[in-house]
This record gives sequence, structure tokens and C-alpha cells, in this order.
Amino acid sequence: MNMLNSRRIRFLSAVVLCVIGTIVSPSGGVDAAEVLLSVASNRDTVEWGSPLVYRVRVQRHPTDQVELVPEAFPGPFEIREPVDDPVVTDLEDGRVQEVRDFVLRAFEPGVLEIPPVTARIRTAEGDTGSIRSRSIVVVVVDLDPADGFVEYDGSQKSIPADLPWWFWVAGAALVVGLLILVVRWWRREKPLPEATPDLPVDWREEVAAVEALGLVAKGETKRHYSLLSDVFRHFFEKTSGIESMERTTSELKGALAGSYLSGRVGREIISFLAEVDLVKFAKVEPGPDQAAASATQVRRLMDAVEEALVPAVPETEALSPQTAASAGEMP
Repeated sequence: MNMLNSRRIRFLSAVVLCVIGTIVSPSGGVDAAEVLLSVASNRDTVEWGSPLVYRVRVQRHPTDQVELVPEAFPGPFEIREPVDDPVVTDLEDGRVQEVRDFVLRAFEPGVLEIPPVTARIRTAEGDTGSIRSRSIVVVVVDLDPADGFVEYDGSQKSIPADLPWWFWVAGAALVVGLLILVVRWWRREKPLPEATPDLPVDWREEVAAVEALGLVAKGETKRHYSLLSDVFRHFFEKTSGIESMERTTSELKGALAGSYLSGRVGREIISFLAEVDLVKFAKVEPGPDQAAASATQVRRLMDAVEEALVPAVPETEALSPQTAASAGEMP
């Protein structure tokens, strides 16, 4: 008789819980009347940031093992306090009841939903299954200090700062000041390095170094002329002050036309550079004797340029004072 009454109580409990929608039938081999899962909230409307208690209740056989699986829980809510161990009590029908409370709060106003939780069950006989609770809807509203509760307008609310406004202004000013200091540090005028004077170059030794390579005998006539041309152009630019390294032969010819080297020396310079262009670009092959004599030609051009730079001494300055006085007397 007692066993029959116990079964009737279990059946009636299952029917009542199913009617009020607080359980979901388990999946697997576990009997729905053996394990019950229900959830509830102590508040259906809560202020923004205020706590509410979410209670999970499990009724099971003493030998069953039940594990709560949060899955999407707690959703848009936060668990405010650590969850204590469940409170376990014995029921009249021989089962046990576990009650576990979660303290939740939300910082998002609106109609929010606490997601369901799932309980995984394993019986002493080895049967397994799971049971899922229902979801609970909670309305979270803002609290206006002047007007009290206000309707939710769908706008996103941010968590108010605990620091005063002047703290943020001072912090922003400090950041701007640091940025200005960094920019000034990058833009500060750095002392220019002292210009080191160019060391004198013996250009005739440079020509001799090209000759010592023996390029003509090796059949590298083009390289021989190219090196001699570079040496002469460097010499000419440093000595005369007329740019020649970045100019073509035609451009240099135009520059010499209006200078003091527009005469015979200028024509010889252009003639030598034109000969080099033929060897470098037109692939003209001069004879071995002509190629070997090109170094001597460069030395002669250097001498001519240096002589052209020495200013001519007027004839009256070349005479002695006595000769100039006598030269000024009429016969």
C-alpha cells in the first residue's frame, strides 16, 4: 500500500509540474517521474544593475547523479556572487531535492531572457539522459532619480563612471601634453654634422691605376675607356667647377660653349668624350695602340685644363717698375 501511494504521489507531482511549464521531459532512458528540474526567479521586473535570485530545483532519487550544464546560461545577465553548494533535503516520497540559487544582475535595459539550463542524469543502473528547464523573461528598466521608473526606449546604456568628470578632463589634458612633447622631440633641430673637407686626390695616380689593370691587353676595351672617362669627369668637375658627372657629352659641350674653356681645350675634351661614347654605346673597337694611348691623352687633357685655369698676367704687371717707367717715356 505504501508503495502504491508513493507511485501515485510521484505521478501527481509530474503532472502538476508539466502543467505549470516548469519542467521539460528528459531525453534518454531516465523516467520523467524520477527526476524533475524546475527554475524560478524571485522578480519578473528589476532595476538596471539590481540583483535578482534565480533558483534551480532538482528532485531525484538518492542514488542518481545530476550535473547542471549552463550552456547559454546566464545569457545577458551576470552572476554577481559565487554560487554556494546546493541545499539538499529529503522528500516524503524517498527522493532528495537540491536547491541552488544564482544571484544575477543585468546592465542592459529591456525585455531580457534568462536562458534555460540542462541537467545531465545518470542513474545507479547506468541509464543516462538529460532534462532541460524553461527560459524566464525578466524586464530590466532604468531608474531615473527624478521621475522613478521610465519606459525602455531601446537605446543602449553604458555603465556610469564612478570617477568625477574633472578626472577625465585632466587625463585627456595629460595625454595631449604628452603627445605635444613627443612631436616636439621628433621635430627638434639636430646639430648638423661638421662637414669633413674632401681629401685631395691625385688624379694622375688614378689614371695610372686604370692602366695597371691591363684591361686593353685582356680585351676589355670598353671598361678601360669607361674608367678613364669617370676619372677625367671627376677631375674636371672638381677642378673647373663645371658639372660633368651627370651631364651627357652634348650637354657638357653646351656648358663649355659659354665658359673660358670654349677654345681649343674645350674642343679636345669633347672630342675625347665623344670617342668614349662610341666605344661604350656604339661598340666601336679602337686599335690596341689607340686604346693604350688613351691614358696619355687623359693626362694631357688634365694638364691643359689646369693651365687654362691659371689667369694670364697682364704685360704691364710682368714688367719691372723701372722698365714700366721707361716704357711710358716718349722717345
